[in-house]
Amino acid sequence: MKYLTVAEAAGLLQVHEKTVRAWCRDGKIKATRRHPTARAWCIDRAQFVDLIDEDKGEWDGTQRDQSAQ
Repeated sequence: MKYLTVAEAAGLLQVHEKTVRAWCRDGKIKATRRHPTARAWCIDRAQFVDLIDEDKGEWDGTQRDQSAQ
């Protein structure tokens, strides 16, 4: 299984690392801690790509036309 770092995810989404950490903490991005006492998040790359594909309009600030689906 391949993982992204917070910095990598932030770069892909073009947001600040603190934003990605908050999304991980709030469950918007599925992530786990490397160790219960560790501060670093591990973001599953496959789930992250799926999330981006599902919610592209939300991440890039555009709205998808639901009637077109």
